[in-house]
Amino acid sequence: MKSDSTKLKSLGKRSAKLLRSKYAVAFIAFISLVESAFAPIITDPFLIALILAKRNRWVYYTTVTIIFSVLGGLLAYALGLFFFNTIGEQFIEFYNLQAKMDFVTKGINNSAFVFVLLGALTPIPYKLVAIASGLLKVDLFTFIVASVIGRSLRMVLVGYLTYLVGPKVISLVQKRLFTIFSILGIILIIYIIIRSIMG
Repeated sequence: MKSDSTKLKSLGKRSAKLLRSKYAVAFIAFISLVESAFAPIITDPFLIALILAKRNRWVYYTTVTIIFSVLGGLLAYALGLFFFNTIGEQFIEFYNLQAKMDFVTKGINNSAFVFVLLGALTPIPYKLVAIASGLLKVDLFTFIVASVIGRSLRMVLVGYLTYLVGPKVISLVQKRLFTIFSILGIILIIYIIIRSIMG
């Protein structure tokens, strides 16, 4: 029986092969969709790898990633809106996200636009924010606009840095970019808390 590390290496090799094939765009679209909808993965490394293979197409790859990421968010929104009592609750229990779900729902109740933006931009799971948005019946237009802005800021920053600095972007993302996103997240959370107290 294969170990977890062996499985991960095998998955990594298959992913790298797909990113170099004619199916690369379809693959990054699929990854972006499922990451935002339900899968416990991060799109950024796949986008970085794809851009490193063809740096002159970074705008195209980033745009595809943004579009399908938002579409994945809409799927998660629909899950929260129509199927929370069946599929949604099971999803949250499976990934042990009950505490995070409580935090997210409180944030959305205080400021839906800001918190969806927070989920789309920062390490807070966007899929969880999208499910909670559907459950709480957040205005769909508000959800889409905040999602597009947040996903665009994140993916364009990752995509442009990859184009600009090449392979060095991997360590840059690991050491700096997620820290920046986290700081932005903290600022937005403080804003939500202040608005909640004053409102």
